Amino acid sequence: MLTRFLRREVRTLRSLLSMRGRLSREGLIEHCEMAFIWFARLGLTSILLALVTTSISRSAGMQMFTALLFFPLALSAMVCLGWICAAGIARRCHDAGLPGWFGLVNVTLTLPGDEGTNAYGPPPNRAS
Repeated sequence: MLTRFLRREVRTLRSLLSMRGRLSREGLIEHCEMAFIWFARLGLTSILLALVTTSISRSAGMQMFTALLFFPLALSAMVCLGWICAAGIARRCHDAGLPGWFGLVNVTLTLPGDEGTNAYGPPPNRAS
């Protein structure tokens, strides 16, 4: 049961991190929701770790250790969130038949997607 859960989580994370393929407007919103969930998981884990470490010892050395431990975890959570959002925007650009770099202009929600297959693959499953 645990391995099935872990496989599903790894598959979800791979899907979030991938810049290949296409993503509909609805898919981009779902993608951003999943990015927030992963960001919250990493952020809460680092905060809980910092609280546990601080409650164990109130010495200045332990507080410095907590700060040094908390910063990389929080930074990694922000980098992961940024990458996941960039991947979603690139895949949305692919749906419009554009390279992912057009996501820097940030007009991805207003772009209509191509109806048929384009250079980036078949159309994503659209909600009817």
